[in-house]
Formats: sequence, C-alpha cells, structure tokens
Amino acid sequence: MKPRRLLLRNRQSPGDIVMLTAAVRDLHAQNPGRFITAVDTTAMALWDHNPLARRSDRVSDAGSWEAVEWYFRGGVVECLTEAQEAAAAMARGSCAP
Repeated sequence: MKPRRLLLRNRQSPGDIVMLTAAVRDLHAQNPGRFITAVDTTAMALWDHNPLARRSDRVSDAGSWEAVEWYFRGGVVECLTEAQEAAAAMARGSCAP
C-alpha cells in the first residue's frame, strides 16, 4: 500500500506545536509506513531535526499533499465533556451517562 502524504497545518502557539510533535511521533509509531508527513506550523524550527516530518517550505510539491488542519482545542473539549458526563453518571449512581 502506498503511504498517505499528509500536510499537517497548525496556527496555534508554540506549546501546541510541541504537542503536535508528539502526535506525529505516535502517528508513525502506531502506523509504521502508512504515512509520510509534512508540517506547516507557527514554530517551524521545532521540526528542523525531526526525522518523521518534513517542513512544508522544503517540499516542492506541497500542493499535492492531503492537507489537514490540526488543532488540539477540539480534542481537549471532547475529553473534558466525556469526563464531565462520566462524573455526572457516577454522581447519579449509574455506570453510563
């Protein structure tokens, strides 16, 4: 199977970009050989020595990659919502929200 070419974009703060480096690491660890990743972020220097991601400004055919806007806010909100529902279920004495 040919690897999917992902261009991950994130316009958040450098701390969020640091978290994205871990997400890229985990993506490749859990899916060996399935993805080739390039990145376009607000803190491009964080990717200079990362062997798992190419900098978008160094990829000549970036327009042909599958672009993905990557934000952590949605995942955090979803996680907090699940935690709140679980806590409410426990308070009601039920196993499910």
